[in-house]
Amino acid sequence: MRGPRRSAVYDLRAAAIFSLDPLPSTLLEKYLFGRQPVSPHPDDETPEQAAARQALERSPFTRITASPVQPPKIETALAPRDEHPRGGVWLEPTNRCNLRCIHCYAASGPPLPEELSTQQWRDVIHQLLEAGFRHFTVCGGEPFVFADLATILRDLTEGGAESVTVLTNATLLKSDIVDYCCAHGISFGVTFYSHLREHHEKITAVAGSWQASLDGMRMLLSRGASFTVNIPLGAVNQDDLPGTFALLQELGIPPDRMGGNIVYPLGRGCDPHVLPSQETIFSVRREIYEIPVTADGRLLYQTCWRGKLLITADGLVTPCPSAREERFVVGDLKRQPLAQVLENKRLHDLWNITLDQVPVCRSCEFRYACHDCRANAWVYSHDLTSRNPYCSYDPQKGTWRPPPNDAPSRLLNAVISRTDGFEVIDTQGEPFLIVHRRSGAAHMLNPTAAFIYRMLDRPRPGTEILRALEEHFDADEATLRRDLEKLLIDACRSGIVNCS
Repeated sequence: MRGPRRSAVYDLRAAAIFSLDPLPSTLLEKYLFGRQPVSPHPDDETPEQAAARQALERSPFTRITASPVQPPKIETALAPRDEHPRGGVWLEPTNRCNLRCIHCYAASGPPLPEELSTQQWRDVIHQLLEAGFRHFTVCGGEPFVFADLATILRDLTEGGAESVTVLTNATLLKSDIVDYCCAHGISFGVTFYSHLREHHEKITAVAGSWQASLDGMRMLLSRGASFTVNIPLGAVNQDDLPGTFALLQELGIPPDRMGGNIVYPLGRGCDPHVLPSQETIFSVRREIYEIPVTADGRLLYQTCWRGKLLITADGLVTPCPSAREERFVVGDLKRQPLAQVLENKRLHDLWNITLDQVPVCRSCEFRYACHDCRANAWVYSHDLTSRNPYCSYDPQKGTWRPPPNDAPSRLLNAVISRTDGFEVIDTQGEPFLIVHRRSGAAHMLNPTAAFIYRMLDRPRPGTEILRALEEHFDADEATLRRDLEKLLIDACRSGIVNCS
């Protein structure tokens, strides 16, 4: 896939994506269409071209044949559009919650005026399962406030649900329900805010909630429950993530079962005083590129919410928990059956949006692998065809936007180390070429970047690297600091080095 500056190679067998710099992109295209020999005379190529050719020859997605073999166009690899997609469903049995989190995207607290009864929920679940939905998240509100939560979970598991997750603040867990979940493969997603009690309870607005959440997670651990911990970051706790990770690990929760997220301007989160800084947002949020491949090896091209549903406590249906405004409501299960909602043209119009309809994205080489969130685009711009605000890639320039504010200075104070798996390729001098042995990712380093990479024979502080640059290069400190900050940002984003 050619972009305006760079290219991407989609490997559907391995479900992998490779990003190519402009020079390898151009060379690969020439090779594939027979416009340049793969083994040219040394005098016919520059050192940069030779390095790019060597990188391509070592890549896992190329092979040398007697004659050019043009790859198929990506459009021929796309899976046919499913007219009846069935993704995940979020169920909100109640809007009630025992906490009053200052940023709650659902504005949970008191019950909604016309919440569904238990019997109505059982009917809804039956309709969902009959329609082919198999993956469910029970949220809210706080699910454990709902008196008949056990009934809801039993109907899901006995009705054929393939996965069920309960999102909870873990302060009201009931041992019998936890045991049932453990026995039937139901997992939990716990929300927790900070290792600092005062920060956690400033967010929840309920005294004692910090200890209650910790006790709840201890119960889950003692029962062997499957659970993850989500740490939404806002103005109060945005600097607490390392300490919170440490506390959770002391509790016995593995690092890969916890992660930070950000507070969104939804519900009570519309108050600007509770939102995180831009630096926090772009330190936590990252582009997600993944290749969803069907069983027959075809590429699924769709945005995140395709085939998904949110059913609120009062029976309203939208395609996403972040899409709660009236314009996204496509049905009301108090007044119509699910089958009628699923035929709603507006629902299918929302499900069928792709990045081809987003002007800034329609030429991006990553668009077929982008885990795009149209709800986020709407939240920040009120335009469904606007750019996702958390995407930092500019396809026209082929570059990623650097983090804002003080992120560069933090990198200089970090410890920099090489990422495992890269090897240096001998190119007889410049340019300096490194290739990742497993993925085939190749990077040509300019003289400054090559100097830094050679320095990293062991982990070194960014400040030590800056001092070495001052001694080696004839440039003022401000210029070297600016260049080093940019190089470290690019190297970290490219996965060449680690910054800790």
